[in-house]
Amino acid sequence: MSFFNHGILEHYSFKADYNTLNFIRSIWLTLDGFQHTSANIISGHTERDTHNSLSLLLPSIYTCLASNISAVAIQNPNPQIRYFLLLGSFVYFMKGNLPGRLKFISVLYAAELYNDCEWWIDQLDEEYIKYNPSLCKCRYILIDQKLAITDIIKTSPLEVSNCVSFLPTEILIAPDAIKYEIFRYVGIFQNEQEKKDKFGRWQYRAVVDSNIYFFLLKYLIKRKLERVQAREDAKHNIRILAEGLNVRHRDVAFNVLAWIFHSDFDTYTALSYATESWRAMLSAGISHAMSEDTLKMKSKQYQYNAAKIHALVIIYKTWFARIPSDVYFCFQCFCKSDIKLKKCSRCKVSTYCDKQCQRKNWKIHKKTCKMARKHHILFSTSVLPFTFNERIS
Repeated sequence: MSFFNHGILEHYSFKADYNTLNFIRSIWLTLDGFQHTSANIISGHTERDTHNSLSLLLPSIYTCLASNISAVAIQNPNPQIRYFLLLGSFVYFMKGNLPGRLKFISVLYAAELYNDCEWWIDQLDEEYIKYNPSLCKCRYILIDQKLAITDIIKTSPLEVSNCVSFLPTEILIAPDAIKYEIFRYVGIFQNEQEKKDKFGRWQYRAVVDSNIYFFLLKYLIKRKLERVQAREDAKHNIRILAEGLNVRHRDVAFNVLAWIFHSDFDTYTALSYATESWRAMLSAGISHAMSEDTLKMKSKQYQYNAAKIHALVIIYKTWFARIPSDVYFCFQCFCKSDIKLKKCSRCKVSTYCDKQCQRKNWKIHKKTCKMARKHHILFSTSVLPFTFNERIS
């Protein structure tokens, strides 16, 4: 997995400068080379040894190739070309083990084929997926160092699943919650050398545990098809897994929960999970078995967290777009309430238990209140000849 992540994915995506067609060509040539080069040239070991090693590597290559081809196909206006490419991708997805099947369902979801999504996801063994941890060496933290040394050499491939990753070239088939992870580098300064470093290149993609991603897909599909109980069950399973030991990317799991609860109009819980995501990163611990320069770069890793983007979107929608929440909380004491609380009469956004909480919060709230009022006046007038969405595009 280390070779696939750094020797293949990072190298070719950096070399192609995220040009999808060039990247697909490089992956295709690598796959062809593995299948036709003699065992002795590849590894110096026996043909059986090489075959066993490649059997672990090939599913990841198949999945990556199929996923990028699908991202190209899904936007092709010619239906014959689109269907031909998607059919070819399907064959490779089925060779990609669990991550391949999950990404195939992602393509169906992007194509809005929700009934097909439901059929495919219901064929997967939920109990197996739930309790099998993801095998990962994605970050330079103490727990992953221990996994690499102690656990991997005695672990059967049937006892673990690979993480699911999305490159920027695959953004068209990535669910919205995962798109946040692709841009988790936003707001962090990197010089040119740091961007070329393998740790820096790693940050330009989304990575999520297979079990978390499975239940995210299940939540999205069941929500689209209005299967209320199944949707809530999927959400509950993500919450349980995020707190357990079978998840390598706990920060991503908490960010997925933040997105889910925000989409369910529960702003309070969404912000709580975004906070938990930061805590998960800060408590992970960084391995010191590396050079001083590398350690300096790795010490930035906790900043590569999509929680900051979730928080900004939540704050914007709450303060400026004024999208109401189903769960209310006091901006001073953070007490949660199922009934509407009294709002600030000026900005009509912040809510409080009573006047005492409002008075205590005024020093903090004063500047934000003024900003919110000005923003609301600006966007509610006809001065701007475009909508906010047009501005973003």
